[in-house]
Amino acid sequence: MALQLRTYVHESKLEKWCAELPDCEEFLQNFFWTCRPYDYNTNKYNFVDDIAGQLLVDKEWYKFCQPLLQAFEEIAYRGEELN
Repeated sequence: MALQLRTYVHESKLEKWCAELPDCEEFLQNFFWTCRPYDYNTNKYNFVDDIAGQLLVDKEWYKFCQPLLQAFEEIAYRGEELN
């Protein structure tokens, strides 16, 4: 049996961060809806990359960079699943 690391989502913390960052709610919901099958490190890289992509189209997002990174650390956690 291989050990596969997945990303798990603290739903209550996702709701908290969506309330704290209403301008980022759709971004957060969409990201965390699709991240679960992937490992934590891949998701962290993708999250940062998605923020960078958003900055290309909306420079106002610079003010959200630090809070979003903090949100990721609180919302996502590593899980272990045996296959």
